[in-house]
Amino acid sequence: MVRKMQLLAIVCCLAVSASAYPDNYSQYYAKINQDTLMKLRKTTFGQEYLSDNRNLKSSVSLSDLNLYLYTRENRKTPLHITNNDVESVVSSGIFNPNKRIISITHGWNNDHKSECNTELLDAILDTHDVNVLVTDWGSIAHEFYIPAEQAVPDIGRFLGDFINQLVSKYGLSYKQVTLIGHSLGAHVAGAAGAIAKEKVSLIIGLDPALPLIGRDPDLHLDPTDAEFVHIIHTCGGFLGFFDPLGHADFYPNGGVDAQPGCFLDLLGTCSHGRSFKYLADSISNSKQKFWAYKCKNYATYENRECDNNEVSFMGTLEPDRSASGSYFLETHAAPPYAYDFNPFEK
Repeated sequence: MVRKMQLLAIVCCLAVSASAYPDNYSQYYAKINQDTLMKLRKTTFGQEYLSDNRNLKSSVSLSDLNLYLYTRENRKTPLHITNNDVESVVSSGIFNPNKRIISITHGWNNDHKSECNTELLDAILDTHDVNVLVTDWGSIAHEFYIPAEQAVPDIGRFLGDFINQLVSKYGLSYKQVTLIGHSLGAHVAGAAGAIAKEKVSLIIGLDPALPLIGRDPDLHLDPTDAEFVHIIHTCGGFLGFFDPLGHADFYPNGGVDAQPGCFLDLLGTCSHGRSFKYLADSISNSKQKFWAYKCKNYATYENRECDNNEVSFMGTLEPDRSASGSYFLETHAAPPYAYDFNPFEK
């Protein structure tokens, strides 16, 4: 664990040193990702880490992806799916093809029992009668960051292949499919959406991971990966992207660390995790929406120069698909995170 935190600290410090000005982040972005690995190699820890082949998984196999199918009827005893065995889903009788499919994918150093997955799973099944597929690629995600990041395209391809099989087997519509991903999991969701035979309905990217992810849209989540891509940024320019990646990008509290309630968040992990907490809260407390204003940047928002601009709301499983561009808002430091106001009743 200590070595993992050392590597995370090095990667994050390299990224943040080049992205100190989030509002101008784009001009620094390509250089960050070209130089980060090279700089890491020059550090004493990086040389030790990269010289040990045990730290670099040579290949990713289908066995590295496990899927857990939850419904309201079996939420305590999920169906464990291995090797993309769609026939095990059919024989179980658990999956309901008439209901929506929600996939949740975790990021680095996590697995299917991690807080991101459990909070979102509970919020979804408490409020929606749907099929939930929780992914687990923990066998690689619990490795050091570099092999985990390198595994993203393959894990996404495996997940996308399973979605294709499921749709084909049951004669479903891709409009029934929503993919949710946190951190590296957001890029897994993008990769899965990219290889779906038709565009899935929705992807929700939760603070999509920044370190070592390149500008190439084939390597990160982007608007072409689904009919609608909704992004929540909470540690932008550090652990997560600051640049817009979706059709609509939301920046609570400016989209950077430290998010309210994240005290002494030196590694940004609390702020990074706020993205899934905000989404879970928006699903559980859908009557109080996270209203946001379309703005050029957070400074403009704070100066109240956007009060008459277009408004939209962040989160929920039914986001505002008319939204386009960047939106800013503020949140509370603890749940319920959304401010209790309606911009249409000013």
